[in-house]
Amino acid sequence: MRDIDIKILWGRSVNRCAVCKVELTPDGTLETLGEMAHIVARSLEGPRGQNSLTAYPDGYENLILLCPTHHTEVDKNPNAGPVARLHATKADHEAWVSEQLTTGKIRVAVIDNTVFLAERETSWIECGREDVAMVLRIRQRQ
Repeated sequence: MRDIDIKILWGRSVNRCAVCKVELTPDGTLETLGEMAHIVARSLEGPRGQNSLTAYPDGYENLILLCPTHHTEVDKNPNAGPVARLHATKADHEAWVSEQLTTGKIRVAVIDNTVFLAERETSWIECGREDVAMVLRIRQRQ
């Protein structure tokens, strides 16, 4: 999977399962509960693998963010997660996210990194005051 597809999926899903809306990386935890599920399997034998596959099977268009329970449910029970329903669930979830953000029901925490930046600035200024030596070796081609 490409980083861009992963970032888009997690960003547009706002760290929530597309089905139950549970937070997938709760504050204070080191691990995530989130699972990126393929809407159409990468192989014919996989869940919903008999459906036509997108040009890029690991792309954002073919992924949905789920909790472990709902990922298992849609993969083990094909009737619970047909392709059209999963695409609709994903679209509905992303519309829900937009509405929640617009109305302020979900907020993105602002990170105050001013102290960190001030410390970095101070250390670079101190470093620049001292003599900095650099050794460079140039080899001639033979």
